[in-house]
Formats: sequence, C-alpha cells, structure tokens
Amino acid sequence: MDGILYNEPMHKEEIVGNKDIYIEAVEDPMRRARTQGAVIVMCTMIGVQPPDKIKLNPCAVMETWVDPRKLDLNKAKEKIKENIRLQYQNVIVSNKARHNDQRAHKSIKVEMDCSPEVVHKQCDLIRRYIREERIIFHYNGHGTMTCNHHKSEYGRSVWVVNRSHSNYTTLSLSSIMDHLKSPAIYVWDCDHAGLIVEKFNEIAKEKKREWEKNKSERHAPEPKFEESFHLAACAKDQVLPQTPDMPADLYTSCLTTPIEAALTFWFHQQKVNRIEILDRIEYLDRIDGEHNIRYTMKGELSWILTAILDCIAWQLLDDHTQFKALFREDRAMSSLFRGHILADRMMRAYQVTPVCYPDFPSAAAHPLWRSWDLALDSIMRELSLRITTKKPPKDGQISSFFFDQLTEFKVSLQYGKLDDMDAKQLPLLIQMLMAFQYREETLQLIGKYLDRGPYAVKKFIHVGLIVYIYKLIQNPQKEFKYIMVLIWAKVLATDRSSGTLDLLMKEGPSRRYFLNILTDPEISVQTRSMACFCISILAKDSPAHQEVLLGENLISKLKDCLEELGSDVYQNTATKLQKCALLCLGYMWDRNDKALWNAVRCNAYEEVLKLVDHFHPETRAAAVYALGTFLNSRRQESDHGATIEHTIASKLLKACDDGSVLVRKEVVVALARYVQQYEQCFEIACRTHREEARDARISRTSLCEDDDHISSSTSPIADVRKRVGVVNLNKSSILSTVRQLATSNKFLDTWRCIKNLERDPHKSVRDLTRTVVQFIERSVIRTTVRTSSENTDSSPDSSRLDVSLAYTSQYMTGPKRTIFGKGPAVSYFILHTPLSASLSLSLSLSLRMTRYREGTRALMVGVNDRPFS
Repeated sequence: MDGILYNEPMHKEEIVGNKDIYIEAVEDPMRRARTQGAVIVMCTMIGVQPPDKIKLNPCAVMETWVDPRKLDLNKAKEKIKENIRLQYQNVIVSNKARHNDQRAHKSIKVEMDCSPEVVHKQCDLIRRYIREERIIFHYNGHGTMTCNHHKSEYGRSVWVVNRSHSNYTTLSLSSIMDHLKSPAIYVWDCDHAGLIVEKFNEIAKEKKREWEKNKSERHAPEPKFEESFHLAACAKDQVLPQTPDMPADLYTSCLTTPIEAALTFWFHQQKVNRIEILDRIEYLDRIDGEHNIRYTMKGELSWILTAILDCIAWQLLDDHTQFKALFREDRAMSSLFRGHILADRMMRAYQVTPVCYPDFPSAAAHPLWRSWDLALDSIMRELSLRITTKKPPKDGQISSFFFDQLTEFKVSLQYGKLDDMDAKQLPLLIQMLMAFQYREETLQLIGKYLDRGPYAVKKFIHVGLIVYIYKLIQNPQKEFKYIMVLIWAKVLATDRSSGTLDLLMKEGPSRRYFLNILTDPEISVQTRSMACFCISILAKDSPAHQEVLLGENLISKLKDCLEELGSDVYQNTATKLQKCALLCLGYMWDRNDKALWNAVRCNAYEEVLKLVDHFHPETRAAAVYALGTFLNSRRQESDHGATIEHTIASKLLKACDDGSVLVRKEVVVALARYVQQYEQCFEIACRTHREEARDARISRTSLCEDDDHISSSTSPIADVRKRVGVVNLNKSSILSTVRQLATSNKFLDTWRCIKNLERDPHKSVRDLTRTVVQFIERSVIRTTVRTSSENTDSSPDSSRLDVSLAYTSQYMTGPKRTIFGKGPAVSYFILHTPLSASLSLSLSLSLRMTRYREGTRALMVGVNDRPFS
C-alpha cells in the first residue's frame, strides 16, 4: 500500500547523504547600479539659424513646453533650464526623497549653450559626487549644426559653442567618455542621432582593444563603455520633425513628460480643427491632479499609460531577464525606456524612427495602443463634460481600463490553455496591487497563476511582482495573510535564489512576518504550515540565515509548536504543520553546532523523538530526517552529546522495520551518519558480527559430534577456554557468554540492524545500506592489512595472540579522536564492552591469522576494489 498511496514525485526523489557545498549566488555589480545624477547640455541657440539647417516656417519651437517667442531671451533660457532640471528630477528622484533629500538638486547639472571645457568640468564633478552609480548624459543639439558634418569627424563629435559664444566648436565623444566614465545612459536629441550611437560603440571597442593591449604595463580599470545605454531621437540618416503643433524636443518630452506628450499627440491626431491651439492648451490645463495621486485625472492617465507601456515591453522582449534589467532594477532607466516606447509610436507618425541601444523592437503597431486610445477618449469625454457643465472634479474611478484588464486575466486563467503561460496582463497586476479595491482579487489571481508551475514563478519574478508582494508583507490585515503566505510558499518552493531569500531576510518587519504567523494560535493551522515551510526554505543551507533565525529564538518556537500539536496528531492539518516544523528543525541544526546545543537546552530533540512513532509515514520520515541531521551536527566532544546520540540511534533502530519505504531510506541515511561518527567502534562491531555468525555455524556442527572430540585441545572452543582462563566451562556456556556480552553492545545492535536492512525487499533501501556496509568493511580490511604487516616478523606460535592483543590495545590506548566528523571516542566503547570485544576479536584473529598472513599481499593489492567476504 505504501507504494500506491505515497507515489507522488516528492516521494520518489533520490535520498542521498551529506552535501558539503554551499552555493552563494553573486550578483553583477553593474546590475545594482542606480541612476543618481544627470548632466544636461542644452545647445538650443535660440534666435540663431544654424548654417547647414533649413527650418520651415512655421515650425516647432517649444523647448521643455516653453515657447521662447513669448518671453524675453534670457528669461526663456532660464525657464527652459529650470524646466528640464525639474523634469529629470522627477525621473531620477522618488516622490518621497524629492522633498527630503538635498542631493536631488546637486546631482543634476544643466548647462545652456556651453563650451567643451564646461561640459568636461560638469562631468567630472558629477562623477566624483555620484561615484559608481549611473549618470544620465542628455544632449540637445537643436540649435547647432548636424553631427554628420565633415568637421565633426562624421559622428565622432557633437557640436557646442566656444567660450565667447561666437562660433560653433566640436565636443568629441571620446572626451565625454573619459570624463563621465561608466555606467551611464546617453540621450541624444538631435538630427542624425543614430550616427552618434554607432560611432560611440566604435570608440568603445577601440578603447577596449587599447586597454587589453596595454593592461600589462599599467593597472588601469577595465573600460565598460560597451555596457552603456543609448536613447536617440532618430536614425543616422534622419532629421527631427518640425510639426508646428508639436514641441521641438518631442523625443525629450516623451522621455520626461509622457502624459503631456501623449495628450498633445492625441489632440494633433484627432485633428480637432474647430478648437484653436489656445483651447487645446486650456484642455491640458484642466486635467487636474498629480502623476503620483491615483484618483485624479492626471494620476489615472499616468497609471494607465505606465501599465500599457510595461505590457508592451513585456510582450516584445523575448528575454524576460532583459525586461527585468531595463524596467525593474532602476527607476530612472525604466521611466526613460517607457518614454522611448511612447516616442516610437508618436515619432513614426512623422516618418522618424527613434534608435535604442541595446536594440528594442518596434512598438508602433502594438494592439494595446487601441486600449490606450479608448481610455484616453473616455477621459477626454469626461473632461469635456466638466468644462461644459462647470462641475468640480471628483475623485474616484475615471476609467474602466483596469477592471476590463483584470477580467480578461481572470478569463484567460480559467479557460486558457496551460501551454499559453505568457500572461500578457502580468505587468498590469502591479498597478492593481497598489489599488486597494483590486488588491484582494488580484492576489487570488496571482495564486492561481502560480499553480501553473516553475515557468509561471519565473515569469512572476522577472515581471517584478515579487517586490510589490514583499511590500505588502507589512499589511496588518488578517484577511490577506492566507493568500500572501500561499503566494510566498509557491514562490519559495520553486525559486530559492539568493536574491529572493535575502529579500525576505532584510532587517525589518519582513524578517518576523512568518514567525509571527507561525506562533499565532488564532490563525488557521494550514496558514501556519505554509509559514513554517517558508521559514524552512530560508534556513536551508544558509548559515547566515540560520544565525538570524536563531536570534529570533526559532528552535524554541518550533518546539512549542510541536508540543501544542501533541494532543492533536490524528488530524491532517496538524500533520502538515508537524512535517514542516520537523523539516525546519532538521535544516536549522544541520552542521550547525550552535543550533544543536540550542535544541539540547530546550529539549527540542525530545519532541522529535516522540514523532518517530507517529501514525503518518511522512511525519515519521520527517522526524527521522531531523534526527539524522542532528547526528550530523555535533562538532565538540562531550559525554552529554554522546549520550544523546546513542539515545537517538536506539530510537532509530525501532524504525528499521517501518512499513514505509520512505522512512526506511531516511533511517539508513541517519544511521550512516552515526556510523561515520563512530567508525572505529563499528569496525569492531563488524568483526564481532562476522565471528558471531561463524560461531553459530560451529555450534550447529559441533552438536552432531562427540563430546570427546569437542573437548579436544585443537578445537576453537578449547582455545577460547584457555584464553579466558575458564577451562571447566563447556562449549555452550562459552558461546552463551560471548553472545550475551556482544548483544549488550549498542554498536553491535546497530550493525545487526544495518545488515538486516541490506536484505530489504526494496532496491533503493538495499543500495543505500550496501554503501554503508562497504564503507565499514573496507575500513576493516585496511586495518587488518596494516596490523598484519606490523607483525610479519613474529613467530608462528605466538603470532595469533600477539596480533589480537596488539589490535585490542590499539583501540584501548590509542589517541582519542573527535566524536563528530573525524572519528569516535573509542574509550566509550571499550568502557562498556571490553570483554565482548576482546573475546570476539581474539577468537577471530586466532582462527584466521594464518590465512591473513598468507594472503596479506593479495589483500593489499585488492583492498579498494574487492568486496569484503
């Protein structure tokens, strides 16, 4: 029945011994870089006509949403400078830090119509201030000559002005790279911008080759300019659009102010000719609220656009690891790349193709843009009603976009194919989690999605949902605890990378989240079981996490949990919690001396011993596993520790006849650790067991012989009489005495149990046991060969006794080895069974010394490849 009932994959996993390798994942430092500053070079040259450009009349003139024709020249420049600084400040700095951190203003440098020396100075200042973080370099060349001019080395330089503002001069890309260094993001908003990206990468490769050529002569850091990101407004053979109704810096507007750019483009595409441009601006001004306030018109638009742009990127990028790097690891980078997707749609309408490095697929014809147009139409209709009726704006749901997408995701999970697991709406779930009215339903849908297996968990992590689920850990509402713990249990069951585990072990409420659920009696046992499972995954094979959990008194809490469930062991829900608690204890004290003695002080191991007799086989297997790791943990010699180990081993012997194969396999692995710790004692037990079997055969043969023949001086029994000095004892008394002494030996009992498991009906149990038996038998052969070689010069008559005494004294007087890891304390065995071991060993070596001496050479040749017979 065991093979039928317990036939799931978790019951079929291979059970092996110790794994002495801890794998710690190392993250790339470049992946941890965050964008913290910007150098903005604005070469607009307002009022100056570049010599090689032809501008239409009328043409686009707005820069950073400022029309310089309506302001004084100096005021226009100051206004443009201030606007671009605020736009990039919104991109780089979070809303919370924007008002508290004074570094926000210092980390963004804006220069209008400057010289190369000023650019170099600002790059040096920002790099010293930002250090190893990422920097944005933004170049606006609307008022300069084109970069494909022959004097600009055909794309290897960009145009700026000299100190006196009397002439154009070049700013080489190589000098920018030398002063700005890496990591960096480059934004090129000028004509033929794609040519700059192409030449930049050529220069980066040249610098890399030069460094590799001279790296033995100088110890300069390796240049990593090839890892820089580039966003360019147009291809290398294109110029920027000059549509009068659109801003001149349309690409920059898409990157830094996407809502304003999208609304302006919508007005232009709708061709509302009956409304003058001033009325359109009035419409834009009537859109109330802020980008970060959800339940306002501008906030709703911002959330919808962000969700759509993330979904488009998720579907276009086949490598979801790249999506995580571009849209989840850096706030500024994700904002800029979302703006690039928006610009790709808008600027292609004017026959201009933005360029991105690394390459990004075109998103201009993606079907999700129709959802954006529909949402924008509904919001603009609402805005029109407000303007005509002159009603004040109301906070609340303005668009049904998120509700519609959530419904589509639910339908796809319920009726979609299991093979189609890309889940187009996954990025949308982030915005839904941040909205309270959608949170509970979204969490339930995420739990159902994760049921699809490891593939779904991988997508869940790459899309960035795990970070937002982590933030919800601090939610005090109890109705969310079950689904939250369920999601984390499904994630940790599949993904055990260091990033996910370290996220939960950060200092703060997240560290105690699962512990608080585990110890809360008001929470259901099922939820506590999943919380315990999550804790066990955190503790497994991680000494750092174990140290933290020990500080939270985890072992004592697990022991109290097992005590609480002691009277309720016949319920399945309690069984699940017991299994998770037992596994967690096994992970905690596995090769962890500090955790082991913590468990000894609070008597946690005694609760585990009780569960070896549990009615459920999985619980028994978990208890045996925990006891096996306990035997694998003690590093310091201690009589108290040895006593506990012998108690555990005695309890494990009772489980050798368990009806479950799973339990018996765990018993073999646990006893193997016990055998390894007391290797020399089990060598004696192995010899005693062999001689015990031989004596049994002699006894059966001697019963058929005459008493005179039995009392012959040449018989083995007479030899035993002489050695122990009990000549008047008959054969049966001697054998009984030897057998009784041997039976009282703990190690001999354990060895008999192991030998019985070697004949187990299940092959996997036999294979595991055979490994343990061969380990000891080969150790016996090596010891026998070494002892025999030391006594080759002895006389034949005295060799048997000398070798037996030498072998016995080797165990009694030899150096005492460490109990855990290196070997056993042999004195413990000698103290308890000196007569049994001496008699058995003497009998063995007396009867077979001649064969050992004659076969020494053969044994030495085949000691490692021939089974012990």
